[in-house]
Amino acid sequence: MPGLSKMKKPHIQKKSRNRFMILKNILYILKLAFRAAPLLVVAAVVVNVFQFAVNTFISLFFVRYIIEAMQMGRSFQETFLLILGMFAAKALSALSLNYVFFSLAPRENVKITAALMKMLYGQAVSMDLSCYEDPDFYDTYTRANEQVAQQAQSVIENATWMVGVIVSLAMIIVTMALSEPLIILVAVIPVVLDQFLAKRFSEHKFNRDKNTAYERRQMDYVSRIVYQQEYAKEVRLSNIFAPIMDSFARAAESMRQISKVYGWKLGAVRFVRTILSELVVYLAVQGIIVYRYLVDSAYTLGVLTTLLNGYTQFTYVLGNFTWARDRLYQCGMFVENFRLFMEYETKMPENPEGKEADPAKSDICFKNVSFSYKEGSAPVLKDLNMTIGRGQKIAIVGHNGAGKSTFVKLLMRLYDVTEGSIEVGGTDIREYRLGSYRKLFGTVFQDFKIFAASITENVLLRRGSEATADDDRERVRSALRASGLLGKAEGLENGLDSQLTREFDDEGILLSGGEFQKLAIARVFAKDCEICILDEPSSALDPISESEVFENMLKACEGKTVIFISHRLSTTVLADRIYLLEEGRILESGSHRELMDQKGRYAQMYHMQAKRYQEEMAYKAPCAEEGILGGDGI
Repeated sequence: MPGLSKMKKPHIQKKSRNRFMILKNILYILKLAFRAAPLLVVAAVVVNVFQFAVNTFISLFFVRYIIEAMQMGRSFQETFLLILGMFAAKALSALSLNYVFFSLAPRENVKITAALMKMLYGQAVSMDLSCYEDPDFYDTYTRANEQVAQQAQSVIENATWMVGVIVSLAMIIVTMALSEPLIILVAVIPVVLDQFLAKRFSEHKFNRDKNTAYERRQMDYVSRIVYQQEYAKEVRLSNIFAPIMDSFARAAESMRQISKVYGWKLGAVRFVRTILSELVVYLAVQGIIVYRYLVDSAYTLGVLTTLLNGYTQFTYVLGNFTWARDRLYQCGMFVENFRLFMEYETKMPENPEGKEADPAKSDICFKNVSFSYKEGSAPVLKDLNMTIGRGQKIAIVGHNGAGKSTFVKLLMRLYDVTEGSIEVGGTDIREYRLGSYRKLFGTVFQDFKIFAASITENVLLRRGSEATADDDRERVRSALRASGLLGKAEGLENGLDSQLTREFDDEGILLSGGEFQKLAIARVFAKDCEICILDEPSSALDPISESEVFENMLKACEGKTVIFISHRLSTTVLADRIYLLEEGRILESGSHRELMDQKGRYAQMYHMQAKRYQEEMAYKAPCAEEGILGGDGI
């Protein structure tokens, strides 16, 4: 499975579905829950044990005591005190249960959910980028993300409930065994048979949810399209929503068909379990008790009452035991999704024993580099050889799909090369500590994102520090000035503290596409890095703004290595060296003048773009005079 080679697929297997594995999963999540909210776990055990102990004691001995009190002529006061004591115990049990599960649990469950989601999100952002191109990864992540918090709470409820049930069963079995051992034998045999049926029931439910993960992800995609702003214009100005809804309808129908198949299976297993436990066993045990009392005169009326009430309580508690066991079994299987996700080992770990990257040694060398996104697929880059000296200004150009962005991903070590090596400072980049190595870079990607946070936080891409607040603010101002956005930012009501997007703030600022791009470029200026990479950074800028940004960038990055990726050639004249990629290979390289003199592919592309730009400017001038074009121009 690409991207998840070390993650086992969570399908039904004897090895992974045995009771030991289920128990291991339950203990795993219980340990995490106890670490986050120990008070809830302990309190839930105590109140469940107390509840079941009180209920069982009343069922076994209260009526028997009343009957024997009447037979032996005990006083009303003595009997009333017992009744009062039982009432007090029941009231205390109800109060404690209400407090724990309706007051304490909601507060403590927030802690558990936060702790588990923090683990989940931390693992997600540390996973290899290749995982995000793998549908199986999304299915596994979807199941883990959807279920882990709910399953953790369910494990606490059912595991602590199970402790109370076991205490109750022990009390009943000991009491009944002392009077009629045969009852225990008749009652226990079906319990053993029910184990197999319970396992089948849980597996059917697990497989139903597993086999609908893809459909749920499709339906969630539609939800995101409707909800997120980035899709709003295209959805409203086109008919794309129709085929998207067709996909939604197909997913819903597929879920319905899968649920129908498993519905029959679940219903059949449930019916057999009901007949076995609630009819056959109940009638057999009651028959033995009545026969022994009427024919053999084996019990007193008080003992008979204890046995009848005891078995009624036994069936009730056993039903609770079966229900809790089934729920725990299901939880154990669902928790496995979370464990599988958390146990994934990245192919590019932090490597704490690796070397520290030296900013003073940041020359770059690609040696015979080839790369394919998937094993066996056609290479995106082929036998790439390139040397970039420290402080050089390099342009990587080419048509879309030529391999330009892949080049950046390899250099940033978001992927590892398939063949060859990349050296920085004379050392293979795989030998560096990953975090230390990536600190060398300041990067703006073509598909950059703006976050629902302040302008300052969006530029710094980190938490602000009170100790360095003034320095951070000046750093942001300088970066915005270099990218050409400072005037706009300072003109807002809240200045640099203005919140961007309206995701969580109705007063949030919505900048234009070009302004957002300038903000993204400011991130490079604000970061103390040795290598500046701009991957198609000016795609939303007009030619004049593009020229200004690149000139500012070169001034701000003086003495640093600058690599800009572009299919526009208007800025390449600023580069010390240009590499033209085509179909993953270096087709031409040299300075702008050298490549123009060669009159090859680069010169042809440059002349074509220059001609198109001149035609656009010739159209723009008269239109601007007549007021046809807005202030932003083309």
